[in-house]
Amino acid sequence: MKKAIYLGIVLIIIGAWIWLSNLGIVIINFSRDWPLLIILLGIYIVYVRIKSPKNKILHILKDLNNGKATVEETILKIKEIKNRGK
Repeated sequence: MKKAIYLGIVLIIIGAWIWLSNLGIVIINFSRDWPLLIILLGIYIVYVRIKSPKNKILHILKDLNNGKATVEETILKIKEIKNRGK
């Protein structure tokens, strides 16, 4: 569901950018600067992957494996992450 919302927002932004550049209102010209969209999309994808709860859980499990956290602490941290996602 969230991905569909983000996709809709991205399409609205791209459409507005193309429309405004065709009208000469936007300084950034779509036909010249479209690779910028690909770069920004890539940065966004990397950012989302780094901030994902799955990545945080893996970090917590590594701490458990390295002896930096107890089992109880690990369980509590994972439950906190799962509850924030709801």
